[in-house]
Amino acid sequence: NSMLRNDIPAKGLSISKAISIIDEGLNASLNKNVGGELAHNLSSLYDYLVLRLIAANLKNDPAILDEVSRLLTELRDAWDAIRPGVQAAKTDDSLPTSRPASAEITGLTPPQSAVGKQAALMYGRM
Repeated sequence: NSMLRNDIPAKGLSISKAISIIDEGLNASLNKNVGGELAHNLSSLYDYLVLRLIAANLKNDPAILDEVSRLLTELRDAWDAIRPGVQAAKTDDSLPTSRPASAEITGLTPPQSAVGKQAALMYGRM
């Protein structure tokens, strides 16, 4: 891990990538007008995660990275838990097929590509 090796440039690059994934990927994909309270709560969570990543970088604290990783894993698991219901709803002919059922309700779709990049938060600890 670049943080433990005291490799400042690599650490900064890894944390910057993680911040970009969260801020420019996850947070930017939220439609707060349609998603309502859920979208606002997710946005607040993403803002918190970015602040924690900045703190981890400044304090050189891998425990904070672990906290961010844990929270993102819990979020991914929550999306995974609702995904089977979304997939089943997609096959129901009575529902519109343009967007998943979860998007119809919340205005959100599971940010699969961004959360899937959660490994970027592991900073070489795989």
